[in-house]
Amino acid sequence: MDGIRIISGLENILRYCLAGMLGVWATVSFFVFLINWETWFFGIKLDGLPAGLYLFAKAVVAALLAYATMRYPRKIFLTSIMALLYFGFLFIESAWTIQKNTHGQHLFSGIMAFCLVVPLVLIIVHRIAESRTGS
Repeated sequence: MDGIRIISGLENILRYCLAGMLGVWATVSFFVFLINWETWFFGIKLDGLPAGLYLFAKAVVAALLAYATMRYPRKIFLTSIMALLYFGFLFIESAWTIQKNTHGQHLFSGIMAFCLVVPLVLIIVHRIAESRTGS
């Protein structure tokens, strides 16, 4: 019985971490959208309207995922999969840009790797909790 409580507690902690990361990512993207319409997309510098649309889309998707993570805890598996896809896209996109701009000196961002690992661990913990409780 203690194992189930520990796993469900870990699942809740990871859910709050994921929601917090998505909230921070939404805030940062929206802040950059408001202040400076410039960003990188797969090694290509965007500015003006294309950059604004991309930054706004990143902010809205992150905000919606953060909302869904907190509002629908029973759908955490689906939300975690969507967050994994979101952060996976951002990881690949940022790694591509980092490699292009540093001429291969750096491979990827550690922060983006961490953002990619959290939903993955949450999916694993959720599946373990699901198998233990049978729900």
